[in-house]
Amino acid sequence: AALAELYKKDDSITIILDLSNTTGLTKLNDQAFYGCKNLEGIIIPEGLSDLGNGVFQGCTNLKTVEIPETVINLGAGTFSDCVNLETISIPKAIKNIENETFSGCENLKSIQISEGLENIGDNAFSGCKSLLTVTIPESIKSIGTSVFSDCDSLVSLNYKGTEFQWDSIDKDSNWNYKSPSSMVINYKSICKDNVAEVIKSMTQSGTIKVTGEIDDATITDIKNALKALDSTIKINLDLSDTVGLDT
Repeated sequence: AALAELYKKDDSITIILDLSNTTGLTKLNDQAFYGCKNLEGIIIPEGLSDLGNGVFQGCTNLKTVEIPETVINLGAGTFSDCVNLETISIPKAIKNIENETFSGCENLKSIQISEGLENIGDNAFSGCKSLLTVTIPESIKSIGTSVFSDCDSLVSLNYKGTEFQWDSIDKDSNWNYKSPSSMVINYKSICKDNVAEVIKSMTQSGTIKVTGEIDDATITDIKNALKALDSTIKINLDLSDTVGLDT
């Protein structure tokens, strides 16, 4: 309320709010700082675990946020329309990026997402026009609709898993609606050092594309891994981009 009143009096005054030495706060309630246009930065205290829905929505001058590793929940629209937010790091304990969490963050250039994230909600990054690349952890299980819509500068998604694992993710049929047509998805390479492990981890039929140098020992490892698979799982093995086998 105090920040809102300050904005009414003088919208040129901005505040960096340091809560790092406070105690007793475990949650920021829904829309706690909604529309506080004077808020330029905030340091959230250790011990806080929950950021409610729309906590910082419409904080148009917010540039920096320090989120402690104790946070386990980001509500829907937490940073929606924070048009000057430039970078943010998602705590490792976060399992879900909810609907519209970062929608309309036009100047967001960098986001650090830790392994452990499982779900990305609808329109989570829509309108993030300055994002160039996003790294998606191998732990992802589902991706909602229009996640990267109107992300005009987005060049690539770097997925930490294999192409087969990417295809196995529960993705909405319109997950990439209005994403740049030139956006590419990069996957973890499958090489002789991990191909057997990848095959053994497969739970459904699919294609395995191996790249780089392989040898007779690699073929033996692949054969043994295939023999260990459930007979209902069918593998299409693509070795067209490998080198090293005797002709």
